[in-house]
Amino acid sequence: MTDPIHVGAWLPKHWHRKFTDEERTQIAESDLDLLLVPENHDHWKNRDHWKQTADELDVALYAGFDDGDWIRGIFYDPATDTDFTYTKHSSAGKLALELDDWHPEDALKTTEFRGTTVGTTICHDQYFSPFMGYEGLAGASLLLNVSATPVVAKKWGEVLQARAIENGAYVVCTTHGSGPDGTVKRGNKAHVFAFDPFGDPIILTELGTDGKRDLVETTPDNIYTVSVDPARTSKARQTLTNQYDRPSITRIQDSTSESVSLSEPRVSVQADYNGLRITYESDSIDIGNFESQPFTLADEDFYLAAIESDEILKPERLYQEILSVPDIESKRLLLLNHWSDLAPHYHQNVVEPVLRARCVEWASPAITVAPDHSSAYQVWYAKNTSRMNPDENGHFRLFLYAARGLSSALEPVNHETEKMKQIASACEQRRTGSD
Repeated sequence: MTDPIHVGAWLPKHWHRKFTDEERTQIAESDLDLLLVPENHDHWKNRDHWKQTADELDVALYAGFDDGDWIRGIFYDPATDTDFTYTKHSSAGKLALELDDWHPEDALKTTEFRGTTVGTTICHDQYFSPFMGYEGLAGASLLLNVSATPVVAKKWGEVLQARAIENGAYVVCTTHGSGPDGTVKRGNKAHVFAFDPFGDPIILTELGTDGKRDLVETTPDNIYTVSVDPARTSKARQTLTNQYDRPSITRIQDSTSESVSLSEPRVSVQADYNGLRITYESDSIDIGNFESQPFTLADEDFYLAAIESDEILKPERLYQEILSVPDIESKRLLLLNHWSDLAPHYHQNVVEPVLRARCVEWASPAITVAPDHSSAYQVWYAKNTSRMNPDENGHFRLFLYAARGLSSALEPVNHETEKMKQIASACEQRRTGSD
């Protein structure tokens, strides 16, 4: 039986600083097995200093570094001399995806640590579900992410919660307490995110005081710890598609979120189990089946991506659907999830949090339809998602994201669609056991 792993997430306010003497003492006297240091916290040339610190404190380290146009992370375990580099895949000057010899088996890193498979990503890589999905299918029970500037808790929390659910794995992420210039934008704060394999937020323990915090209560210049029990991942994966054996989860809340006034054109969707009526401006279309298809309303190109039942939970599925469509960047996306049987409890604890994340990732509204349960989710400028209830006529009034088409969703990977198709295919091969 694998022992629990104690993970620490450092939340420094200032970039490029080292551990204080007090922090070094706290780490050395703790039972930490692994410590996360945010993305870009130091320069790549100083990585040996951090390895030396890990040696001195007898703790493994996953830390993010600025390497000019590249952004890299190192995973170093002094106990086993494990030492590998992860190169960021998205939202950087140079991306791992742009390397000619890129292949998911080499670029998406997992390692064995204390008897547990660990997967690593950096910052926005967690937005692209097949990255963590590939590592989860490789057996990762613990998915780690180190991020840079302060983030909107609800937006990042919803995405990371979905990564935990769809992979049946623990997810832990840490961020900086300020931007590189020391400022914090309104609404953006420093956070440590931690979710168990069922997607429930984990209460964090502040190192040194043993104070308990949730993810919206963390404060800069502290180290927070979580205990990871790899045995829980097996149960989570066994019950992922079991509608009657999943525990309830806590929804992501953000008390600092402000009400957003939306002025974008709206699309009205009337959905029931027999079909859809979609209206945009003064133009309407009736769709009597639940098949993926392009359509045009009021001279605007749309694409309806219809994902059947629990296929929506597979990280690669939506990418396979969308990236195979010609000229998809010129279209706006509507995501439909169709179930023949969907228990409300399962919808709330599994399907809904995953669909919320899909809204943020693809800048798209999403609707789920079942004989006894229908609901829709709306993205607010890719920051927050909200549940939409139908009116008395069964219509969902959905806003379209401000960006035109899907180019904004693919921009962080520089439109490397062929590489994204490759990783989606690799995920499917791992899932089915095919070559």
